[in-house]
Amino acid sequence: MENVLLILALFISCGLVLVTTPPIVRVAKAKKLFDETNPRKLHTFSVPNLGGISLFIAIIITTSVLTTRFSAPGFQLVFAAMVMLFFVGVKDDLIFISPQTKFIIQLLTAILLVALGGFSISNFEGLLFLGKVPPILGQSFTVIFIVLMINAYNLIDGIDGLAGALGVMATLFFGIWFFMNGFIAHAILSASIVGSLLGFLRFNLFSKKYKIFMGDTGSLLLGLLMAMQVIWFLTYNRITGIQHQTAHAPVIALGIIALPLLDTLRVFTLRIMHGKPPFLPDNSHIHHRVLSFLPHHLHSSIGITIGNLFIIASAFGVSYTGLNINIQFLFILLLGVTTCIFPGLMARLMRKKNGIVTPLFQQQNGFNLNKDIRNITYKEESIDWPREKETAEVEEKQGR
Repeated sequence: MENVLLILALFISCGLVLVTTPPIVRVAKAKKLFDETNPRKLHTFSVPNLGGISLFIAIIITTSVLTTRFSAPGFQLVFAAMVMLFFVGVKDDLIFISPQTKFIIQLLTAILLVALGGFSISNFEGLLFLGKVPPILGQSFTVIFIVLMINAYNLIDGIDGLAGALGVMATLFFGIWFFMNGFIAHAILSASIVGSLLGFLRFNLFSKKYKIFMGDTGSLLLGLLMAMQVIWFLTYNRITGIQHQTAHAPVIALGIIALPLLDTLRVFTLRIMHGKPPFLPDNSHIHHRVLSFLPHHLHSSIGITIGNLFIIASAFGVSYTGLNINIQFLFILLLGVTTCIFPGLMARLMRKKNGIVTPLFQQQNGFNLNKDIRNITYKEESIDWPREKETAEVEEKQGR
């Protein structure tokens, strides 16, 4: 029966996204609700950025309906946190919310989950030579972790398919682990996330007529759900007598979320070192660098996802070596940081060798990259929207 419910969760959530996305795109077109191009962004035409609405609908409905027979402690608070971030994301996608305001709401959301839901990473399993830590320390660390994860997936969502692909890969592991150990409600939630992301990727990557971005609405929700799956995994893995206990779980968890988390920490560190606010947007993320030598968004997303898959495999491999958990964690940490830095080094070598980077996407999409890869100008293209074409008034407003 549980197998059937997981399959239902996968297909229902995917179907809900497939059904709800086209109307959302049509409404966005009619109301001119686009993610507009600018010299920092990597798309070359205006695209609706409300894909997170479909993700929210699919995950909430599917999980609520299919988990009624199972114990799901804390799900109500997780859903409440999702609603909070949903409205923040929608407002930011439609109008604008300052990074400071978003951060405060993210912090309040994390505190709500920890204080009222009792979610806490309270046992480090020997990491940093710590075992079970005092509640205040575990709760503080968990709040910081949730906020970091929300921002990690929000910031990694910079090219088509990347956040969705990383989310699917991470959630597949957690979902399988939950199912194998009898946490069926959590496995259904994971299946709902995977199904909804697969439905979203259908439009994000492979549709011109109904192309859509997940926007802040989707990426904030995805970051929250990734954080919660990590917390549940680390917490339940400590339960005595579970059938498939994972050795050195913190190492495995780091491997699964390595690239989004470590790239965010790297970018925040660089911005602070240069005297800039950590939330100031720029083009220094891993996906911007990978585009220098893998010019298509799909190819870059696949390349980065394969890189994270290699880190995950390495984490599982090193966990069987019998090495001290701190050595294992340090190895995966260094591997993740190296993976984040490598594309930037490649881009620098290309600029040094050629004097100027002229990747294929410059010719196809109207990019003009100078020696500094961040100096990007665009020649905007049109898109064949359903029902009507862009009016002259909108073209003038967009500065064509």
